[in-house]
Amino acid sequence: ASDSLLGLVYHMFHLQQVAHGYYDPAREGSPYKCPEGLVMMFLTAREQNREQLDAWLIALNRLLKTSSSNMSMRELRASVLLKVHYLFVAIMLGASGANDETKFDNFTAEFGQMLKLAESILGPSTPSDESAQKPVYVFDTNLIPPLYMGATRCRDPQLRRKSLDLLWNLRSREG
Repeated sequence: ASDSLLGLVYHMFHLQQVAHGYYDPAREGSPYKCPEGLVMMFLTAREQNREQLDAWLIALNRLLKTSSSNMSMRELRASVLLKVHYLFVAIMLGASGANDETKFDNFTAEFGQMLKLAESILGPSTPSDESAQKPVYVFDTNLIPPLYMGATRCRDPQLRRKSLDLLWNLRSREG
């Protein structure tokens, strides 16, 4: 599941990088300085990326439904971390190409769900088991980018404060 998500993310952001090369927000009319057919190709590819991302989530949920009874607490937390990153990528994909901060307002529900899942990962499973506080699987960047995006892009003050609080109390050092 993680390799598949990484492959999707790589493809999506590579396409976004190529599209960004054609984007000029100061341009009159259409901000894209490329043939109209290419703009449609980028928009269609973005929709296809979203469909692939949603298909990935359906496959993950199907896997969890059939095997969650055999999973350890650490493996369940790892799957929750994957769902956090799914939401993070979905928000980034949905808001890509927007120069307006209000574009992120469309994703307030996703920010809330992402923070709720992140909070469930950070809480200890038992007070005495400190090693259970961290998932076995660690996405390269763990929870910092999703929480940072929640703190900087979400305009709902309660969710923003919650994201900052989770970042502040995060028990890891990155970089």
